[in-house]
Amino acid sequence: MDLSRKAAKGIKGRCPHFLICFLFIFVLGHCTSEAAVEEFLSKGDSLKTEFNVLFIGNSFIFFNDLPGTLSELAEAGDYTIKAQSIATPGWTLEQHAQSQTTLSKIAQQHWDYVVLQEQSVLPIYQRDRRQRMYPAARILQKKAQRSGAKVILLMTWGRKNGLKDAGYRNFNQMQTALTEGYREVASKLDAIVAPVGVAWKNVLAEKPFFPLWRSDGSHPSKQGTYLAACVLYSTMIKESSEGIDFASGLSRETNAFLQGIASKTVLEDVRSFPKNEMKWTMKGTVPKRDTH
Repeated sequence: MDLSRKAAKGIKGRCPHFLICFLFIFVLGHCTSEAAVEEFLSKGDSLKTEFNVLFIGNSFIFFNDLPGTLSELAEAGDYTIKAQSIATPGWTLEQHAQSQTTLSKIAQQHWDYVVLQEQSVLPIYQRDRRQRMYPAARILQKKAQRSGAKVILLMTWGRKNGLKDAGYRNFNQMQTALTEGYREVASKLDAIVAPVGVAWKNVLAEKPFFPLWRSDGSHPSKQGTYLAACVLYSTMIKESSEGIDFASGLSRETNAFLQGIASKTVLEDVRSFPKNEMKWTMKGTVPKRDTH
C-alpha cells in the first residue's frame, strides 16, 4: 500500500507521535513485508514537516529574499520552513564568526539547519579557503551544533563572465573552482552541501542563455533565486520539488524546468558530496535516515 506524503503529514498533524508510528507499522505489517516495516522504523524523523532554518551570509541571500522564497516553496509542498537570516552585504564567514550579533542569533533558539554562505569569490583561493573560510565555518558550526542544528554549506555560483583577474575566463572555469573549494571545506567539516552552483551549471548546460544572473553578472535573478530555493528544498527535505505549485512570479514552464534541474542535481548526484550520503530518490519515496 502506498500512502502519499500529504496523507502521512495529515495524520501526523492530528495524532501523537507514538500513534503515527503504530498506525504506519500496522499498515505496513499487513500490506508489505517485514523488511518494509524495518525500513520504516529506520527512517526516524523522516516524517518531520516543520523546520527552523537560519541563513548566514550576504547579499546573495537577501537579493530576491531567498529565505522567504524557500519558505513559500516549502509551504506549497506541504511543509513549514520558518526561515530567518543574518545577511550583510559583502560579508565573509570570518566576519560573521567574529560578530556577536551573528553568534547571539545562532544561540537564540533551536535550529534544524544553519545555512552558511561564504563571500562569492573567497572559496576559489586555496589560502583564503584554508586560513579564513574553514576556521570561520568551524566556529559557526560548533555554535550551530550547540543549538541542535546541522550545518549546510550553500555552494554559490560563479560569475557570468568568470573572474579573469584570478585566471578564470568564464563561468564554467570559476564554477569548477568553487565546487572544489566547497567540497574541500565540507569534507573537513563533515557538513552537508547545497550544490546551488552545480545546479546553475546544469541549467546552463541545457539552456546556455538562461537568465540566472542579474545585470551585474554576479547576483541572482529571480530565476536564480528560485533555483537556489529548489536546491535547498531538496537538500533539507530530501524530496524532489517537482510538481510543487509555487510560481514566485515565474512561468509554469520555467518553474518546472528549474525544479527538475534542482531535484536531479541534489537527489541523483549525492556521491559528489560525502555528507549528502542519504539514499535520496525522486518524489514518492523517503530517504534512509542520516546516521552520521
